[in-house]
Amino acid sequence: MPVVGTAGHVDHGKTLLVTALTGVDTDRLPEEKKRGMTIDLGFTHFLDPEGRPIGVIDVPGHERYIRNMVAGAWGVDCALLVVAADDGWMPQTETHARVLSVFGVKRIILVLNKIDLVSTERLDAVEEDARKRAETLFGYPVPVVRVSARTGEGVEALKKRIVQELGKNAPPESTLTSPSPLEGRMYIDRVFSLKGVGTIVAGSLKDGSLRVHDELLLLPRKERVRVRRIQSYHRDLEEVRADESTGAVRVALNLHGISTLPDRGDCLVPYREDVPGRGGEQVERRLEVQKEFLAVGYLQSYLRAKQEAEIAFGTAHQKVTVYRLAGHDSHIRDGLDRLQGGKKGSSTEAESTKSIVNSEGFVCGQVGVPLRLVLDKVAFFRQGDRFLLIRAGGADILGWGTVLWAGKTTPKERHRVVKLFLEGERLPAPPDVEKILKGKELRRTEASTRALQEANGQARLTSGAPQLSSRALKLYQEIQEQGDTPWELKPGGGNAVREDIDRLCKEIMILPLDSSLYLVTHAYRSLLHRILKGRSVGSRLTIGEAKEATGLSRKYILPFLNRMERDGWVKRWGDDRVICRAWDEGLEGKA
Repeated sequence: MPVVGTAGHVDHGKTLLVTALTGVDTDRLPEEKKRGMTIDLGFTHFLDPEGRPIGVIDVPGHERYIRNMVAGAWGVDCALLVVAADDGWMPQTETHARVLSVFGVKRIILVLNKIDLVSTERLDAVEEDARKRAETLFGYPVPVVRVSARTGEGVEALKKRIVQELGKNAPPESTLTSPSPLEGRMYIDRVFSLKGVGTIVAGSLKDGSLRVHDELLLLPRKERVRVRRIQSYHRDLEEVRADESTGAVRVALNLHGISTLPDRGDCLVPYREDVPGRGGEQVERRLEVQKEFLAVGYLQSYLRAKQEAEIAFGTAHQKVTVYRLAGHDSHIRDGLDRLQGGKKGSSTEAESTKSIVNSEGFVCGQVGVPLRLVLDKVAFFRQGDRFLLIRAGGADILGWGTVLWAGKTTPKERHRVVKLFLEGERLPAPPDVEKILKGKELRRTEASTRALQEANGQARLTSGAPQLSSRALKLYQEIQEQGDTPWELKPGGGNAVREDIDRLCKEIMILPLDSSLYLVTHAYRSLLHRILKGRSVGSRLTIGEAKEATGLSRKYILPFLNRMERDGWVKRWGDDRVICRAWDEGLEGKA
């Protein structure tokens, strides 16, 4: 049940195209009807040849509504980049394409609309120009479909292409057995209340599952709510699940126990009690609801030392103050010069576009700069989440970035982070920053290097690590005996096993690949070395190559590659991955 979204310049026929695809006019607001222009997100769906629903999100094209466009882009699996044949590629086409790239939408279809209004010569010229721009922007060729939303010409061909693109990159089997505590989050994009029913929220579920009677946590307000009813595409469901094989799923939830109506941009995540400390306080601490964040930023415009702006993430946006971290100003200027092809303003639009967008994942290793973000209100971010910076009160994109750390930091701590940028040969990833700020050194978890002392049912590591129960130690040894094959947590393992797993993960003795597969840390690094050795930053890695290097089956290699992406080693590009961090041979002895 994947979701498709539109993108493109205002008045290029996106809403009429959605109507041609689905039979539904998504402009529902009186002002939209009066002005003939989409202002807010519109939602509908159509059925594929096998009767399965494909959700459709229509986004506004006007530059003043770029924040709403970001809210729509967050939850889509495939984007229709619409270009009118009479106008050609326009400024908002460029902006929307950049947003799609920033938020990792990899399936793109270039749709040439209004083909009934131009000559064949004009249509060929527009297609050639748009195709080159899109390929430069995204770093790979995109398919092109010619349509007329007004006459219906080409609409059926577009439907077939959408189904083809959605099926092309989807793995044949799900790698997600059950959602982890932080999977299954849903950013809210619609909120309303019905008499006799109560509060209803809607959004795109990207990973994990939701069930009737599930308890959820509403962030950032940290309110505990319960799911009373679930609907997806007008069908009542007991459970809804989203993973890599299904794509995102449009979901409407009837919530119980909510005090006041949520806002667009609020986030729902599963509420867990079976974690150390038990209860909401521990869950909230792990969910990183904060006002301050450290990030790596990719800047499209020069920033003052203290810049007022707006930040857009998920389906939310709010005011933010962006601080350049001290000691890195020259790198910011140098980075912008490099992104813009040398001296400011000297590069062509195509050249600067390629540099800027490719720094976010297609050709890794471009300049990123350290930023401190102070939001107007608390927000829920996870390390690795992406965001967009917009000029305050305007529509210009200032830049974008990735969250490295959630929470307040001291000047001394920020100085240590800046040193990572200045002295490292690659951009720091969230685990690098976490290690610096928490003062942790890489733990060596090889059992042969640890002396274990048993006393009163406790096992103490002489390296100074905290005490572990003999039960947790036995579990660790069991996982270690698996060698390079991930250990699997079977359903129904019980709270005691989960507590031991959480403790071993906290001590970095084991690492989760997903919610049920775990490796001892040295085995993970050993497999990393096998995959990355001899590979340069920017090179492509296929699933087959990763399987051959590690000896892992598809059941295990997909979760392993997903873990590599979360740790910043690779970025997904269709079915393949792109290397983003070179292997440091100095780590080999610690693997």
